Amino acid sequence: MALGRRERATVAMSSLIPDMDLLNFMVALPSFIAHHRRLPINPERDSASIDDLFFYRKLSNRSYICKTLADKHSGKLLARGILPGLSISHTYDVFSMENMDFSSFCRRLEPYFDKPLVAKPAHSSGGVLFLDTRPTHNLLRSTYEIAVRDYFFFSREAVYKNLTKRIIVEESLKREGVIPDDFKFFCANGEVLLCQVDRGRFTRHTRDLYECATWRWLPVSYRYPRSEEPIERPDKLEEMVQIAATLSRGFEFMRVDLYVVDNAIYFGEATFHPESAQGRFSDDTFGRDLLRRIREAALAARRI
Repeated sequence: MALGRRERATVAMSSLIPDMDLLNFMVALPSFIAHHRRLPINPERDSASIDDLFFYRKLSNRSYICKTLADKHSGKLLARGILPGLSISHTYDVFSMENMDFSSFCRRLEPYFDKPLVAKPAHSSGGVLFLDTRPTHNLLRSTYEIAVRDYFFFSREAVYKNLTKRIIVEESLKREGVIPDDFKFFCANGEVLLCQVDRGRFTRHTRDLYECATWRWLPVSYRYPRSEEPIERPDKLEEMVQIAATLSRGFEFMRVDLYVVDNAIYFGEATFHPESAQGRFSDDTFGRDLLRRIREAALAARRI
């Protein structure tokens, strides 16, 4: 995610607007309308979609546990604490971005250049910097521009508000130059609803949705185009589903991102408002059905 002049100006303007419920709604509203071509609907209404839930929750979700999981460093440590056998990328460095200028940022990262590592802001979404080859000035600047800002002001996603600005340097999961498939499980109170598979995220990004039980390729797209062909059912699918179910228990909604590398399952991150509510399913009925299933999972959890 590179910040152009327009994006920097938008974030700077957003940072001047107080963090208040009505103002947050008004700041986030234009982006939702642009992507969905309609106003958000109260998620309690039958006509609402899962993206309406994401929109309202992203403005109000300030849960301490969600904020802990949203931070890329503390999140993976918490996930590992819940599931000690879960693999996580080895951390080589974590450093603060408070009051750090661009030159100091580059010098701090330079010892890690040309090594199989990545650097990314722990307190935001995006900004991943691959270090296996020396990054260009523009790539370094792009990550820096994200890392020095409070990510809350990008889209008023409350879970990011006031997270510590810091960079995490960790092992890359690339193997022979190939980024592994990203398995993203949509979950509600421990029930896994579907699996989203992202491929080629930094080249030709495709996204496919599958039913977990049957591995049926669903005829629905979500923000990015579908692949030309479905992928084979992963050997580790059942184990990944169990991990996602365990981590998501007690949460109205959580997306659990996992990778399979060297026959081991790695935790990527936990997300509570995918695409910051700016994604859109090609089938509106599908989005409404997902919200219905989240409501049903919430009712079932209350009965236990």
